[in-house]
Amino acid sequence: MPEIFPTPTKPTRSGRMAGRILQRRPAYAFILNLVTMDLNADVGEGFPWDEDLMAIVTSGNVCLGGHAGYAELTRFTAIRWREYGRAIGMHPGYPDRDQMGRRSPLPEARLSWESEAIDQTNAFLTVGMREGRSWRYLKPHGALYHDSAKDWTEAGQAVQFMLRESRLPLLGLPGSDHERIAELAKVSFYREGFADRRYRDDGTLVPRTEPNATIESDDEAAEHAVRLALSGRFDSLCLHGDKPGCVERALAVRAALEREGFTIAPFAP
Repeated sequence: MPEIFPTPTKPTRSGRMAGRILQRRPAYAFILNLVTMDLNADVGEGFPWDEDLMAIVTSGNVCLGGHAGYAELTRFTAIRWREYGRAIGMHPGYPDRDQMGRRSPLPEARLSWESEAIDQTNAFLTVGMREGRSWRYLKPHGALYHDSAKDWTEAGQAVQFMLRESRLPLLGLPGSDHERIAELAKVSFYREGFADRRYRDDGTLVPRTEPNATIESDDEAAEHAVRLALSGRFDSLCLHGDKPGCVERALAVRAALEREGFTIAPFAP
């Protein structure tokens, strides 16, 4: 039987170093510190480094127990991150636990999968409000994110329903159907970039099923994040937290952004 409030994992050496490293900002960064950038990460999926990421990123996309995790972990993660001063977002996904929500449903399963994703948000809306730790935004997970970004009539309708019920802003892919979904739901839209994913020339993400879709080098991810931030086209940059090494990569990205003069702060505090 899982604990309702699991014991937080002890921060790793990387996590303990986070505060010290992030304070080492050159003097010019304070002078040029004119732009704010948010860093977000997927959390509450059962990986052991959520506590370390919490010291680095400013927003947590909290798994709602569909594609990973479980209800008690969702509740614990939401409370823990809010108490730490981080923004928390609802992160519903398809109930595809084998692939962690990264697989689109077959046509005959689409309705049931989308309905279950809606049920996830409904279940945790009342929890967040009752405890005074309100959710700040909604970001679909994995295949639901990408399906809704390219099709506002099917997967997009499910996300639109979630937004109307929750009245939460949508964090999504700029230039995609996410913008239309937010407009139809009459909620704010915030633009997300991916610090550890490669883009095609048309601005879409390289699918994870293709080679070199993800950026594994800390230095390359940091350089990529700076380019995205300097473009002025994004409000938040995502760092995936589902692989070893994600803490070190997040440290490198945040340090690089701060060297460029960015203030790292939630887009939806």
